[in-house]
Amino acid sequence: TSGGLLVACAPGAADAVLAQIRAAGHPLAAVVGHCAAGEPGIAVA
Repeated sequence: TSGGLLVACAPGAADAVLAQIRAAGHPLAAVVGHCAAGEPGIAVA
């Protein structure tokens, strides 16, 4: 694809999942967002 791959996981697993992806040869992998309860919307910070 022309874009990146999006992976979803439990919040408590994010650090471990990110470490595994980086160890697999993708050093630029990063957490780019999260889901939260509340009114629907998008916040860019």
